[in-house]
Amino acid sequence: MKMQPTTLIVSITGAILLSGLFSPSAQAQTVISNGTATLASVDNVTADEVSVAYTVTDNSGLYTYDYIVQAPNSASVSSFNVGFDGESYTVVPGSVNGGTFGQEVTGIGVDWLVSIPAGGHSGTLSFESYEAPTVGNGNANGNPSPPAPWASTYPGGEHLPVPIPEPGTTSLLAMALLALPLRFRGHKIELNRKRN
Repeated sequence: MKMQPTTLIVSITGAILLSGLFSPSAQAQTVISNGTATLASVDNVTADEVSVAYTVTDNSGLYTYDYIVQAPNSASVSSFNVGFDGESYTVVPGSVNGGTFGQEVTGIGVDWLVSIPAGGHSGTLSFESYEAPTVGNGNANGNPSPPAPWASTYPGGEHLPVPIPEPGTTSLLAMALLALPLRFRGHKIELNRKRN
């Protein structure tokens, strides 16, 4: 069968387009969450709040969490962290960026050491995770105290998007296996009753 030049061009173009569609580098990033959250001051004065702008981007199941911290006009900020309820493995190793003096993944979240003057803001503080966002706590510290420290958990504070994994497959399987003996024990009793 002889192929016409236009048929050949259409076939090649279609193959190129399809290969690009399934190529990881060609898939678009999608912003799934963005906004601003307030970390309230320990002294609960509105003018002394820390503001955190955030964006979460989904790149085919790899989520990038970006934060920019804005210090109040009355105080400097020296550290910022987000908490994961003790699940530090939710961060992709080597993906934490930002912070004037560095960052650390701890057992409870990510800490950034920053140097934000009163009224100033940080650069982008970020990390990647395979866990989709849910709400969690943010905290900041600085000078003077009060108004520092600041937190999502103080009255007037707001939560930030953070990755917290859902119950793992292993946990669900363990619960199911624990329930099986109870279910079969009931059937065994019924069988013994029928025999008598």
